[in-house]
Amino acid sequence: GSAYAPHSLVGNLMVDARRYGARGATPSRPDQDFIESIKALAKDERNTVFLLSSQEKGLVQEWFPKEVWEQYWANLGVTAENGCFYRWGKAQWEKLVQELDLSWMSKAHKLLRMYTDRVHGTYIQEKSCSLVWHYADCDQDWGAMQARELTDHLEDILEDHEVDVIPGQCRVEIRPRSINKGVAVELLLRAIEQKKPVDFVLCVGDDRSDEDMFALIRDRQRFNERSHRNCSVYACTVGLRPSHAGYYLSEMAELRQLLKALQDKSISANRSYSTTDLTLLDNRQQSSGSPIPIARRRL
Repeated sequence: GSAYAPHSLVGNLMVDARRYGARGATPSRPDQDFIESIKALAKDERNTVFLLSSQEKGLVQEWFPKEVWEQYWANLGVTAENGCFYRWGKAQWEKLVQELDLSWMSKAHKLLRMYTDRVHGTYIQEKSCSLVWHYADCDQDWGAMQARELTDHLEDILEDHEVDVIPGQCRVEIRPRSINKGVAVELLLRAIEQKKPVDFVLCVGDDRSDEDMFALIRDRQRFNERSHRNCSVYACTVGLRPSHAGYYLSEMAELRQLLKALQDKSISANRSYSTTDLTLLDNRQQSSGSPIPIARRRL
């Protein structure tokens, strides 16, 4: 098994790493410590590490230079635009879903333009298979009220199309129903299972767009319990909020600590011992004496 926790765990780590930025500004990106933790986990051939992003593939591509892909491609993958595209083990991006009906985009764009003209500081982000209306740069109360109204209008005019209208953090996104992180995780897990056994899955995210994959992970966990499969499955939010995820970390700093703890165990010499119980993180002490962060069970 691969080391993913204070004891050796086999697994797949699904981390949602998005980048936000105001229009005209340079978007933020995962910092070097985060990248190094991901690389350390992917270096262990028993692990498969995926980062699921809502951003465009050109931005996601910049996270890892060419030499990183060449060294870690077998165990490191990314998706862009909530799973519309993925890159894993190959030099080129591929589509997760081959055929998409995008006839709805012109109708939706016209309405988004109307709200952009109405609400100062908002803008439209056009992606390959989705549209996003951003309002982080306007008055937040006014923007949130307009976003709720926009969501209702979009649902009305697009009711005959297979799309979802999804409010998020200072944004409203419209995308095909067949494209979401839950679909992406399901297809990727199937692909991984064809290559090697999977006995541990940890899925972490901090946004409403992550709920599709949390629901998928929850259903997999229930199936494993009913069928007595030897695979432990955990979904974990960053921040305590209503969610399909069964666990949560209080803040991003705890996620960083958790990744570091998994990294340390993945490269430790004690690889013959294996466990797949995330609850063993609870209040244990590392050999250095520092506390290991706990993914708390949601009540």
